[in-house]
Amino acid sequence: MAVVERMIDIPTGVSLDVTMITSNASSEDHIKLAVFAHPWSMLGGRKEDPVLHRLVTPFLQKGYRVVVFNSRGVGKSTKWPSLSSISEAEDLKAFVNVLVAETAASTGKSVTSVVLLGYSHGSIAVSHHPASLKVAVESAIPVRHILLSYPLSPMPFLTAFYHNTHANKLKELISDVGGRVLVLYGDHDQFTAEAKYDTWATTLKDGSKGDLRVVKIPGADHFWHGQANRQLQGAVSDWLNED
Repeated sequence: MAVVERMIDIPTGVSLDVTMITSNASSEDHIKLAVFAHPWSMLGGRKEDPVLHRLVTPFLQKGYRVVVFNSRGVGKSTKWPSLSSISEAEDLKAFVNVLVAETAASTGKSVTSVVLLGYSHGSIAVSHHPASLKVAVESAIPVRHILLSYPLSPMPFLTAFYHNTHANKLKELISDVGGRVLVLYGDHDQFTAEAKYDTWATTLKDGSKGDLRVVKIPGADHFWHGQANRQLQGAVSDWLNED
């Protein structure tokens, strides 16, 4: 496994603190990228989050290059975190564009797939990204989404009451016929009750026009300890196998 730490400038005026992880065994003739977004920085969320790093292996095994980054104002990343999460969502869109273009230019290989994985607060920004990334007039890259422990109940607090804006973006994503979305949550989440998650999951399924999978993992809480983490890795790996 090769790990590179670097700063990447994006058009929103932010310089992001980035870790890029690749498998030494990788010999692909095209590139698949996975970008991970961490939990809320106000509670210590950063790119070194252990839940995210335990999910690196399933992606490397499927031939992905994994990128984890500190959002604005975290670690070495510049500017300040926003209160609404809107800026973080725009940063992610800009970052994915830069990352795809830079990867293709530096390797001479085309990027054929992008998976965005957001954990807790990070899933808010991920849900804003559309299901495809236009790279030429008649060419687009499919973008897949994984929303892990989406912060349903804390949303108004986390986003300065922009929660309806974020909810509408998620609706747009799952209503896209080209979308492929995996939603994972535990039935012992400390911040959102199981019943509330279940009702929300039903609403998502009712509004979905693309490929939506919702997985509830028994015994799992918001922090995915022990057996729950192994089940999480298995669910993500199974989903990647089907792409």
